[in-house]
Amino acid sequence: MPPDQDEKTEPATQKRREDSREKGQVAKSREVTSVAVLAAGIAYFHYFGASMGNSLLKTARYFFTAASTQVETPDAALKALLEAAMGLGEAILPLMVLVIVFSLASQILQFGFLFSPKALVPKFSKLNPLEGVKRLLGKQGWMDLFKSIAKIALVGYVGYFTIREAWVLLPQLTQMEAHGILVQFADIALKIAIRCAAVLIILAAIDYAFQRYSFEQSIKMTKDEVKQEFKQREGDPLVKSRVRQIQREISRKRMMSSVPEADVVITNPAHFAIAIQYDREKMEAPMVVAKGRGFVAQKIREVAEEHNIVIVENKPLARGLYQAVQVGEAIPGDFYKAVAEVLAYVYTLNRAAA
Repeated sequence: MPPDQDEKTEPATQKRREDSREKGQVAKSREVTSVAVLAAGIAYFHYFGASMGNSLLKTARYFFTAASTQVETPDAALKALLEAAMGLGEAILPLMVLVIVFSLASQILQFGFLFSPKALVPKFSKLNPLEGVKRLLGKQGWMDLFKSIAKIALVGYVGYFTIREAWVLLPQLTQMEAHGILVQFADIALKIAIRCAAVLIILAAIDYAFQRYSFEQSIKMTKDEVKQEFKQREGDPLVKSRVRQIQREISRKRMMSSVPEADVVITNPAHFAIAIQYDREKMEAPMVVAKGRGFVAQKIREVAEEHNIVIVENKPLARGLYQAVQVGEAIPGDFYKAVAEVLAYVYTLNRAAA
């Protein structure tokens, strides 16, 4: 059975892809962005966690010291809060910048630079509860549920496995100072985070492949849509054919109007007709003002006869000029001698007739 005309079986055209991109519809995975943010946090805490901890500790000490000794007026309290907020911002600002950079990089790697004003326009259809239920129960909803369960299960297992590895070290914590205990817990937490990130990277890669496949399926087109787009881009073939026909007719009429100005028409005798004009004062060489074959050649001969233009039969010359020279062009040097002989013959006939 032939495929349904409404079935989307054709890959998306370049125009469909550009239109989708303009609307902000691209293949993207939120999991990739989430992993990028997690990687940014891990990298920052691994290399700059100690300095961040010292900054936060310094800010906390200042705030609580000021709160207990210097805060006597509302202005002093506001000053202490502002300085504490500045200290907190100074501590976490590098982390926020790194998170933003990693997040943007993950977006660019997925679909490049994209700014879509159309995507910012609110869609009231998204507020429809029925549409929300359809999305939850659709393929994307089930995929999101599967991803959530898989993430919880895998992250939970990674955390359990890592803690079980470190369980033998827990009795030693009773013999450590507070700073050493914190360092040990930080190492365990970092190890858990790194292992979880490795698992989530694999999940993100799978999710991105799925999102790309889903996107390609969503922008597929029916055969009729491809045809309609081709017509819009290239124009209706019937209309274009009619336009070309009209252009040919106009060109033919313009060419026929030049035949009465010719000095001679060279024929072959039923297949080709070449009208040649030569004005010694204005032209360096004879010029082809009209040419044709078949029906057009016959019309050229009829116009020439109506206006008493000399018609000369010369099969090789007619064929050669038809193939080598376009209308409005001067004849090339290879034909000078043959055309000169014909023109001399024509001039002789005209003088005799005069």
